[in-house]
Amino acid sequence: MKKTIAINCLGLWLATGFLVSGATSVPAKDDSLNQRRNLIICYEIKNYDSRIRSTVNTIFNDLVRPGDNLIVYSPARVYGFSQQTLSRPKAELSKWLQEKLKADSNMAATGHRQAFSELKGLLEEMLFEAKGSDTKSLLNQYRQGLANLQAQRRINQPLLLQFAEMFAKTPGKNHVVVFFQKEFRPIPDSTMMDGFMQNVDLAFIAREVFLEPTQQESPEKLQAVIDAFREADATMHFAYLQPGGERAPRRMELHEHSTDMYQFFSRLARETGGIALTTAKAQEMMKALLEKLEN
Repeated sequence: MKKTIAINCLGLWLATGFLVSGATSVPAKDDSLNQRRNLIICYEIKNYDSRIRSTVNTIFNDLVRPGDNLIVYSPARVYGFSQQTLSRPKAELSKWLQEKLKADSNMAATGHRQAFSELKGLLEEMLFEAKGSDTKSLLNQYRQGLANLQAQRRINQPLLLQFAEMFAKTPGKNHVVVFFQKEFRPIPDSTMMDGFMQNVDLAFIAREVFLEPTQQESPEKLQAVIDAFREADATMHFAYLQPGGERAPRRMELHEHSTDMYQFFSRLARETGGIALTTAKAQEMMKALLEKLEN
């Protein structure tokens, strides 16, 4: 059995090691290879659909050229593609990766769905409780559930720095593409929130758990990654994806829960000369990327 190691990347838990597809090795420096592209594509997704599937087709049909290095991070694993693997039929490679992304995104979504359901259930209990000690206990449970949700998604600065270190040792043009699906959490609607604000014992804790920013990354952590990417001549491209079909439960609203990811990666993209966009169509990133790489 081949050994794997679990790592957390950009909020993903990934298994890395010697994969069936063949991990890409770091070649010796060679000026003749400077026009090759080293591509890392990260899918931080929980809803796999046709919009994601179209980007996989584009990777193999239009993006990857002979001699390019390709590594793809799914929500659960990392897949390295050797030159021999990339020489296989494009339709075969696309179908294989689509199946992996679908399975891995379903696996990754399980924990998020459970955490979301827990928060939703706590809010439903609050609807039927008198505004008193029981509700305060439920608010504290919501705070803990929110911490559990946040723990599933953290920016892994050390691994981003490892990306930069790897690029610095590898000839060619270096690009990281991140597809991140916007995340939400349930919070009370305005009527329910007004009730909390009118209760002195509940107002401060309700404001803290429902309205205040949840998770922020330090400017120093971001700047260290920016500096490392610039030194390695690596470019970040970031697509912040609007998932479809979200509906707020009764008496609740959906509150954006991933602004920290947006702020971190969109700035990293801008600072390294890459693409940063917010869209409901992941293919827009592929189109913009192909146009940029042609220039």
